[in-house]
Amino acid sequence: YTRATTRANGPIERHEQWWRQRVLSDPFGGDPMAALWSDDGGRPQAYVLYRLTALEHFGQRCEVRELVAATPQGYVQILRFLAAHDLVRELRWQAPADDPLLSVIADPSRCETRVHGSYMLRVVDAARAVEQRPFDPEMRASLALRIVDPTCDWNDGVWRLEVAEGRGTLTRSRDEPVATLGAPALAALYNGYRTAWDWYNCGRIEATDRGALTALTRAFSAEHAPHCYDFY
Repeated sequence: YTRATTRANGPIERHEQWWRQRVLSDPFGGDPMAALWSDDGGRPQAYVLYRLTALEHFGQRCEVRELVAATPQGYVQILRFLAAHDLVRELRWQAPADDPLLSVIADPSRCETRVHGSYMLRVVDAARAVEQRPFDPEMRASLALRIVDPTCDWNDGVWRLEVAEGRGTLTRSRDEPVATLGAPALAALYNGYRTAWDWYNCGRIEATDRGALTALTRAFSAEHAPHCYDFY
């Protein structure tokens, strides 16, 4: 889990008590079954936690609690393991939005996908949050933003965002802002859930410079869609 989620976007760190009480046990639905796949060298590369239940007429439903893979090979092998359950007629799995499942299976038209919330994010201290976020080392940007946040009023106002050498800073500014956004748009931009262009196209970001939207989109891009395996 730790190796697989090191570069992921959203999973929390787990201690032993969390694993035992929140992940590997379920007082309501029964403890999940587990399968672990290791490579030829014996090193674990992927696992799945799942539960099988009987359908009303015939067959079983497989509910995947979580599928975590540190390597592409491990991911494919776990999918093969699930597919080998010949009594399973239905598989349910809440996966990350960018999971490649539909690109792997033979007939993606047989899959029904729905959008579910994973976790909620609120940027409480915008300046510190930007300082602690990694950025693309090749990305450089400098632009003035207006953040509208009456609830956390210390975030409210005009800021200058500077991005260089993989680091970002947010400092107070008197410059004319080229883009204006509220707290919800800031949070979704911050973790890569939505791009600046997404928010602009639905009226959640105002911009006087369209180039600023491209710069913000590039600056806050993420390798992976945000997803958390735990509800908290």
